[in-house]
Amino acid sequence: MTKSKAAQNRSLPSWLVTGVVATLAVLYTLFVFLPTQHKTAALKSKKYELMQYVANRSKTNEKITQARQRQSQVEQVSLAWRENAPDVSETGRALSSITQQARQAGVTLQRFDPEPQVRLQTIAQQPIAVALEGDFEQVFQFLQRVETLPHRVWVSHLTLSPAGENTQTLRVEMTLTIFIELDENSAQAKST
Repeated sequence: MTKSKAAQNRSLPSWLVTGVVATLAVLYTLFVFLPTQHKTAALKSKKYELMQYVANRSKTNEKITQARQRQSQVEQVSLAWRENAPDVSETGRALSSITQQARQAGVTLQRFDPEPQVRLQTIAQQPIAVALEGDFEQVFQFLQRVETLPHRVWVSHLTLSPAGENTQTLRVEMTLTIFIELDENSAQAKST
């Protein structure tokens, strides 16, 4: 019994052991576990941000590539148009080519009235009020010929009606628009 009393005297009280263990647990939690959790959360957040950046970057690169392709196509169309577009001094020749196409298609021009030019920022529009008569095939051939001219011609306000009763002849009224390159733009384009 003496030994057990001596062993009890030498052993620490249980509240002291519990207090030391609890203190160590609190210190571990405060100085090791919680900072590690904060660092882990920060790293996960950073990882997520980087993954989003990479995902957005690939989408952005794809959009940039598509925009460059569209820009290239626009530049090609613009260059092709510039090569064939009449300038202000060639407007008469462009109008003459349309009347020539009408004769070759076999339609009869009833009216061919160039209207005042509409100047835009870099080009001008030359509208032409046209009235003609012919059978369906002739009208179709005329429109097809106008579409194949080297300079672009827009057809708008197209109306078809019979030229008279019991006839195969059509009366067609339309507005044609030729796009004309302004002289100052032509000089700038040729210098670049």
